[in-house]
Amino acid sequence: EEIGFRWTIPLDKDAAWAAKFEQLKEYAKVNGDCFVPLKHEELGLWVKYQRSLYSKMEHGEKSPLTEARIAELESIGFE
Repeated sequence: EEIGFRWTIPLDKDAAWAAKFEQLKEYAKVNGDCFVPLKHEELGLWVKYQRSLYSKMEHGEKSPLTEARIAELESIGFE
């Protein structure tokens, strides 16, 4: 660590998305909804970003959010 070596391996984008989705599922299970406040920092920001990507798709803009991911989000009550 003294020389700046990173001890963690970054996840690829799909694995990172899946990890956040699992966190959201747990949050929804405990709290009864997917309305994560920004005080939950990383997860709150991720949820806000997913909503912005969905909004882009609804307005016909390019978005990396796939139909499969939308279905996964909707399956846990994401609005």
